[in-house]
Amino acid sequence: MKRYKQFCSVARALDVVGDRWALLVVRELLLGPRRYSDLLEGLPGIGTNVLSTRLRDLRAAGIVVHRRTPKPTPATVYELTADGRDLRSVVDALVRWGARRLTAPDTDDILDPRWFVGSLAALIDGKTLVEGTTYRLDVDGAPFTLDARGGDIAASHGPPPAATATLKGTLRDFFNATRGDKTAARRLVVEGDVRAANKLLAAMTGAATRTT
Repeated sequence: MKRYKQFCSVARALDVVGDRWALLVVRELLLGPRRYSDLLEGLPGIGTNVLSTRLRDLRAAGIVVHRRTPKPTPATVYELTADGRDLRSVVDALVRWGARRLTAPDTDDILDPRWFVGSLAALIDGKTLVEGTTYRLDVDGAPFTLDARGGDIAASHGPPPAATATLKGTLRDFFNATRGDKTAARRLVVEGDVRAANKLLAAMTGAATRTT
């Protein structure tokens, strides 16, 4: 890990998470614990040596820990510490800043439902949703959970035990809805509490354009 050797809060933060791929590793772990193979798959273009180095440095900095999951399917997973989870506000700010520069994907851009859902949680104003509402999003068939708590929205990978409402659709329709495409929003399939689903749809539609 290289250091800037500047007595400055910004420089000190970048000493820890400023290396290439470091914040993208954090982005992956904000949705929950991941195995090494999951991280490798979720970070296309990263080399195994680079991923190992980033995980080692983030562990040394107290941002990431690894642990063994219990039987019957034991595995080693990486997850954020409390200090690492504090980086969510940093990543969320980058989501909102970057959304202004994100239009249509280039032909060689890779798309992933995980990246979209993590960004969606940062773009939506949680105060517009009913407190305690739990949503299930099925994006290109992959299940995710959105929880509205304390005026905030927490996103995680996997289905919730119980959902107030479910939205299903393609990643492209979800993405286009956040860009203000009401036709794409209407193509999303709603299940469960229609009123709760409509609140999420209203908050989501055009959310990526309301980032100034």
